[in-house]
Amino acid sequence: MKKICFVIVCVISFNIYSQNESEVKEILRNTDVASLESLKADFLKQQKVNDDIINAYVIANNVPRIIKDGDKVMEIRKIVNNKPVYISTDNLGGARTSRTNFVQAGGDLGLNLTGNSMYIGIWDGGSVLATHNEFRVFGGGSRVETPDAASSLGISNHGTHVTGTIGASGVNSSAKGMATATDMISYDWNGDSGEVINEITNNGLLLSNHSYGIPIENATAANIGTYNSEARSWDQIAYSAPYYLQVVSAGNDGSNTYTGGNASGYDKLVGEKNSKNNLIVANADDPVISTDGNGTLLSLNISSSSSQGPSDDGRVKPDISADGNNVFSTYSTDDSAYGRLSGTSMASPTIAGSLLLMQEYYNQLHSNFMRSATLKGLACHTADDDVYSIGPDPIFGWGLINIKAMAETIADAVEGTAVLSEETLNSSQTFTYTFTSTGSSPIIATICWTDPAGTDRSGILNDTDPVLVNDLDLRITQGDTTYMPWKLNSANVTQSATKGDNIVDNVERININSGEVATYTLTVTHKNPFLTGGTQPFSLILTGSDLVLSNSDFEYDEFSIWPNPSKGEFNIRFNNNNSSENVKIDVYDISGRLVYKNTYTNNSSQFNETINLTDVASGVYLANISQGNTKTTKKIIIE
Repeated sequence: MKKICFVIVCVISFNIYSQNESEVKEILRNTDVASLESLKADFLKQQKVNDDIINAYVIANNVPRIIKDGDKVMEIRKIVNNKPVYISTDNLGGARTSRTNFVQAGGDLGLNLTGNSMYIGIWDGGSVLATHNEFRVFGGGSRVETPDAASSLGISNHGTHVTGTIGASGVNSSAKGMATATDMISYDWNGDSGEVINEITNNGLLLSNHSYGIPIENATAANIGTYNSEARSWDQIAYSAPYYLQVVSAGNDGSNTYTGGNASGYDKLVGEKNSKNNLIVANADDPVISTDGNGTLLSLNISSSSSQGPSDDGRVKPDISADGNNVFSTYSTDDSAYGRLSGTSMASPTIAGSLLLMQEYYNQLHSNFMRSATLKGLACHTADDDVYSIGPDPIFGWGLINIKAMAETIADAVEGTAVLSEETLNSSQTFTYTFTSTGSSPIIATICWTDPAGTDRSGILNDTDPVLVNDLDLRITQGDTTYMPWKLNSANVTQSATKGDNIVDNVERININSGEVATYTLTVTHKNPFLTGGTQPFSLILTGSDLVLSNSDFEYDEFSIWPNPSKGEFNIRFNNNNSSENVKIDVYDISGRLVYKNTYTNNSSQFNETINLTDVASGVYLANISQGNTKTTKKIIIE
């Protein structure tokens, strides 16, 4: 098993990395703050009107607004047809089954990731017991902020358990969370969308966990599986904040039924669980992972309580799964209390905390964070498929989260043996990438993009019209053969996924199980004459153990690097067709360690610079040269 050891150098000085002030500024530079502030104002107005209606209903009918039953919390979310709609917490060995243990301190990959200097948001049915031993810091204080601690929902077992699953330090080793040193901010679920916007615009929030939702018993059939106003609102936030990813539990209606769904036993997702740009998490039932040090998935079943999709338009929802059964974590009864809970509520924070570590790792290598589409796409790309239904399905989504594979793909991309890139497609443009395979291993290609918010379909029963706005298309061709992406069987969601033109998902993935010795061409195009907004950023992931990678069609003209090999000085020259963009040059050794980094301002028609690596040891290195969407990687040798 490969140990990714070069990152140890990066984690010695924690303050250099993660969400420091300069990186928050960089996140906000790419965030549409004005749109978010406008959305927040709209949400606050809607919340005020909604609260007035709820309070009037509670007084008129003499019913409680909040109901607590053991660890379960319910609160009236809205009034529909003079009936209350309740929101509820989604109750019913995460690090091991998610393979997060491979990247944690002491893990087999040697990355020692802890979430130090990172932070994550947690919205739940009540606040967190911030004084719990698992959240305390040396010298006093807590890693958890609780702005809503004084709210009517109070401190809850559920919220404390979720928070511990994300970030318990491991005082009790059995309760150790995913990101053991991360900072966390805990809110109750009231005003969640506006509070998320506040955290994005003020602190550069990257990830948040939401282990709650509206059960199907409190929703009408016309609002189950529907892309309604809640789903649309979260897509609006995501589109304006391209680094932010909302992680949401799928719900625990797996064994419950209702009349009017798309298919018996399916179509049980409500509200934001039908958004396009978030990550919806199903609950896998005690997956079996090999103990040979490779983290191989041996067996995977779904918990019978885990809510099934898909969305009404046939999108893959849930997106992914994690183990949420019998999870041991922190309780709020006292500062040393622990307990076990089950449900998608417990699966979701396993993924949220683990994905935070992937942002930490990427940041160590690149000094910036992944866009949310990159993070989501990478999670779906590397997920372990269940053996019962090949391809995505509306039960597990793309499969069981595999953090080890995510980390290895990030490292492989630095080494030049995989692709993990963030691109932009312009209207009427075709993105092209060529690569060669020896045919000895499978090829997987994935694109993911943050799609603009679609049209509100509230109250429309089983509306199959796609809510996708910018429909990108991924294809791979080799000779006369065209490989197509996966899609759910829209005619019968109970059947296995098929391959063809996917017109509903903003994640498209192609699997080529066994190719041949050949050159393949990957293309990304779009439907309709123009893209909404004129451009669509997207993320590309391409993996295979025997790939020989080439460059995108956004290539440099007349590129040369000489002398090569050299004693350490290399001249780089190319015709500059995009002189308004700075040129970035990063050089890595073959283990992925960054040895040189510089940004050049270039206003001439030809770029011509010399990089000096005379203080770097002899060996083989990879030079990454990028300018906007134009990029290339070249092997250089220092004698």
